[in-house]
Order: sequence, then C-alpha cells, then structure tokens
Amino acid sequence: MRILVFCAFVMLIQGCASTQGIASKEVAAKSKIFIASQLNNEFNFQVTGTTAFQNKKFAANVEHWKLNSHVENRVINQLKGVYSPQTDNQINDQLTIPSDNYLTGYSNAMTSENGLNVLKDQGFDYVLFITPIDFQDAYYQTNQYVEGYGIYNRSFFGSDNKIVYSQISFTLFDVNTGKFLASNGDTGHNSGDSVWITHKNITISKDISNLEQLNEIVENYKSDVFTLTNNLVDKSIKYMGFQVQKL
Repeated sequence: MRILVFCAFVMLIQGCASTQGIASKEVAAKSKIFIASQLNNEFNFQVTGTTAFQNKKFAANVEHWKLNSHVENRVINQLKGVYSPQTDNQINDQLTIPSDNYLTGYSNAMTSENGLNVLKDQGFDYVLFITPIDFQDAYYQTNQYVEGYGIYNRSFFGSDNKIVYSQISFTLFDVNTGKFLASNGDTGHNSGDSVWITHKNITISKDISNLEQLNEIVENYKSDVFTLTNNLVDKSIKYMGFQVQKL
C-alpha cells in the first residue's frame, strides 16, 4: 500500500520535480517492460461519520474479479505496438515496490530485495508497478485515510453522501540500474485531470453496516470500479509519456 506524499510538503524541503512525460524521453521503442499490477483484491467500504464513534470500515474479497489481470492486459494492449510489454504471475509474486523517499516524495531505487535481479535475469529493461494508494480523504477533506477502491460514505449531521472510487499509483523503474524514473503522481488530486484518483456519486437504498450486507451488493459495483480504474490507467499512461496505440 502506497501512502501518498504531497509535493506541497516536499517543496518546503527541497522542491518536487515533475516526472511528467519521462517515458517519452527514457524508454526506447521495443524496450522490454515488465507490467506488475499489485492492486488489492479487496473492495473497501468505509464510513466517516460526524464523530469517530460512527466511523467503520470493512472489505469484501473480490479476487474473482481478477482486476490485476484486467489492468495488466489493458496496459499491455496499449503499449505493445511500440514496446515489448509482458507480465507473468510467478515473476510478479517475487517483486515488491520500494518504499517512498520522504525527501523526494518518490520511490527509492529498486534493489535485489525488491526482486530486481529476477527482472535482470529475464532480460527486462524496465518495470512498471501499478499499486493501490492509501490517500488522505480528498473527497470530503476529513482527516481519515481512504485506500484502494470501493465505496466511501461520508455522513455528517444528517447528510449522507456516498461515492464509488478508485485510487492507483504507477511507478516506473530502470531495471539495469534500479533507478526510479517516473510516476503518475504529479497532478493535483482534486483536479478533474487527476491521474491518481477518481470517483462517481452513488445512492444505496439500504444501510450497509457489516460485511455480510456488503457482500450482498458488491457485485453491483464491479462495472463502476473497472470503468473508473480504466480511466486512471489511460490517464496515467498518457501522463507518463508512453507512446500508445488506441484500444
């Protein structure tokens, strides 16, 4: 789980250089890119109430949705006309994304502990991680953290607002050096052009107060999650400067 570090804070320390468009400069045509989608298999349901006593959070297992496979295929289908993107579950299982560097706001370099040598042995030039974000509430500006994808319910003195949302991070590394190259994390999270997060307002006729009730409705929101995630995938690829072929 990535916890987003805001550039506004980082700039107080040393500035926050944009990585927008880096792929167009760093990644040559025909480069062999490993696509590693590591999104969680949990559909979150979170309520932030008027007081902390009303807050609740639980998650339904949606591994059968195969969201990671869907995301990997969408990325590969867009990149394969220019690059050589590939994925493999056994390799992916051996990879972990490095922790963030809190001085730069971006990832530390990859090392053998993150599976770098596995990628080198297979002849990859780059690796693109797609991971969930643990993001301080950008929807209703509370102090709560919202993670991954799912439904977020903000209840406040009788008003009740619900959204279905998706939050993802793209991070590109050079396999030869392990160096961090680029992310999709430079656009403001409240902007309509955000490549980090997106959401859709919804209404739910019944109260959801436990996991059993969530399991009864979760399949109704599979299409929304896939649509929102597709939107972020497409924006992220464009933002990072990859050359693509239209789907």
